[in-house]
Amino acid sequence: ALVHLSEAQANRRRFALSNTFDGVERGGARLAAEIRALARDHPQLTTISLVGNSLGGLYCRYAAALLFSANDGTLAGLVPDTYLTTASPHLGVGEHGALGVLPDFVLRGVSFLAAGGRVPTLQQLLLGDGDAGGRAPLLVRMTDETSPDGLPFLAALRSFRRRCTFTNAVNDSMVPWQTSALQPVTRGPMPWLFWQDSLLKQRLADANVLYEQTVPPYVMPPDDGRGSLRLRHMQRIAERLTTLQWHEVAVVFPTPFLAHNKICALDRGLVTRAMFKDGRAVVRQQQQFLLRRGKYEYDSNDARCLS
Repeated sequence: ALVHLSEAQANRRRFALSNTFDGVERGGARLAAEIRALARDHPQLTTISLVGNSLGGLYCRYAAALLFSANDGTLAGLVPDTYLTTASPHLGVGEHGALGVLPDFVLRGVSFLAAGGRVPTLQQLLLGDGDAGGRAPLLVRMTDETSPDGLPFLAALRSFRRRCTFTNAVNDSMVPWQTSALQPVTRGPMPWLFWQDSLLKQRLADANVLYEQTVPPYVMPPDDGRGSLRLRHMQRIAERLTTLQWHEVAVVFPTPFLAHNKICALDRGLVTRAMFKDGRAVVRQQQQFLLRRGKYEYDSNDARCLS
C-alpha cells in the first residue's frame, strides 16, 4: 500500500499559504494531475482510496470525475475503493451554523465581493456562482450524472466501493453538521454551539463518536417560496448525493469553535499540535474505517448495502 499526502494545493510562493482560493475546478485538476503521476510512477498499485478534509473532499470529487473512465469504471486505471471525507462542505455553506445567523442579503453580498475579488472558492461554497442564463452553481453541477461541464460527477462517485463522511455534530462554525452530513434540515443532532458538560460526555460512545449510521435519503420538500435560493440548491445537492449510500460517523468535540480542525488533528507545528491533539482518536477511527474489509460495502449499481 502507498499512503500519499497530497501536495497539489501547496503554494510555493512566498507569503502564500495555499492555492485553495482559486476555485474547486483548479484544485481538483491539480489533484487529478498528481494522481495520474502517482499511478504512472507506481505501476504495482491496483486500487485507490481518496480521503479529503474540509475543502479537500470537494477536490477529491472533482478529481474523481476528471479521472473516471466509463469503459472500465476506474480512476486513472485504478479500481476505486473508499471515498472518505472529514467535515467537508458537500452542500456548500451559508444556511446553517455561524453563517446561518446572517441575513441572506449579507451572504449574497459576500458572494458578490468574492467574485469581484477573484476568490472563486468562496463564491462557490456560498453557491453564488450561478448565472442569469440558468447555469447552476458548481456544487449543484457536481451532482449531475453528466454535468454541462461534460464531467461524470455522479458516476465517478458511484464507482467507489464505499463512501463515508465524518461529521462534526457540534461546534464546527465553518462546516456545520448539515452540510457535511448531507442533511439540510433546520436542526441537527445537537445545537451547533455547545459547551462541555457532564451530560455531553455521557452521550459519547467511544473516541468522541456520538453515533454511526447510514445516511438517510434526503427528499427535497416542495417549494413554499419562503426558503432562499441557496437553501433550494443545498436541498437539490443533498437529494442527488443521497441517491448513493453513505456511512456517517458523527463526532463531538466539546470545545466551541475548534471542532473543524480537531476532526483532522491539524498539525502544522507545536501550537496547532497542542490545540487540536484531541482529534487523534478520531483520526484513528478514520484509519480503522479505511482498513475494514467486508463492512459498509455497497453495490455501485443500485447503492443497496451488501453486508
